[in-house]
Amino acid sequence: MPPSFHGIHHVTCIAGDPQRNLNFYARSSPWPDMAPVQPGIGLTMEVIFAVPRGSLGYWRERLAANGATPGEPEPRFGEPVLPFGDPPDSRSRW
Repeated sequence: MPPSFHGIHHVTCIAGDPQRNLNFYARSSPWPDMAPVQPGIGLTMEVIFAVPRGSLGYWRERLAANGATPGEPEPRFGEPVLPFGDPPDSRSRW
């Protein structure tokens, strides 16, 4: 079955000094006591990153050394990908 894409609502990237970004968003949030989000409709469920072919072993070790929880490489659309959970528990793929 060919992949199904339903469009992108928006993409947000934060660049620059991470502590400065954290301080800004922590101070400016109108919902400081909001409960963590629950996966569902309208939320990004995975983020895909491109890395050089053959480098998944390197990234698996690097992610684990920095607090992520990498899984075993798995196929996705005919290419190997490395699933991992980052410290805030987002699901991502290299």
